[in-house]
Amino acid sequence: MVSKYKKIYRFKKERSKEFKDVFINDNQPNFNILTDPNFVEEIPKTGSFEVPDTAINAYDGAEIIHTALSKSGLPIATYDNEIAMWEWLSYAFSLQLKIGIRGDKYGDFNRFSPVKRPPHGDWKTFMRHQLRTSVHLFERFGNDAKVYLYDGMGVHGDMREQTLQTFPLVNQETCKLFNKIFWDDAEQNIKPGAKDNKLKNGYGVRFVVASIKRLRLTYNLEQMNADEVIKLLPEKIKTQYNL
Repeated sequence: MVSKYKKIYRFKKERSKEFKDVFINDNQPNFNILTDPNFVEEIPKTGSFEVPDTAINAYDGAEIIHTALSKSGLPIATYDNEIAMWEWLSYAFSLQLKIGIRGDKYGDFNRFSPVKRPPHGDWKTFMRHQLRTSVHLFERFGNDAKVYLYDGMGVHGDMREQTLQTFPLVNQETCKLFNKIFWDDAEQNIKPGAKDNKLKNGYGVRFVVASIKRLRLTYNLEQMNADEVIKLLPEKIKTQYNL
């Protein structure tokens, strides 16, 4: 059943017992508390949204949240440190977030209860939150963010883990670079081999990111466009991905 909300809310208490019951103890969520004034309060001027009852990818989920937040007229980054709001959104999308994850439990708590933006928190942990990171990427890169967000809302995976953990690599031109390397427009999915993490299977995202990091030691990649960087990549990468 589709869940509908007239606003985005925040929990009155960060890392509450009710939140931990779901994301640590793996209890079933009680969605009634998400609009109960005893537990939550509205985020002013945010829009309505629906949580689908069938699986959607992280890109579509980010668009839903981004649209509702944008109704306030404030920059999305305004909400980066709204910990209780992102926890509320994680709770609202909890069933979506559990689809496609490994094992029976949600995993790392920071993926659902975020840390604050640097310098108050560290970059790697900041980018680990499933929903905030997805919305952050959608806001910055628009349609190009699909290369990071093609998978389910709860799936972290190497395409996010490897590409987003190094702050200088999270920029518009590098996003375009990853799209040129990994994205298949015809299939609307990443290319075969992109997720391989063993060299015997091909040159996946781990190898490509390592190659880019090595190039940064010699070249000022921040001053180059995606096509210029591709010319510097090892031939085996260009061959595998038809670059």
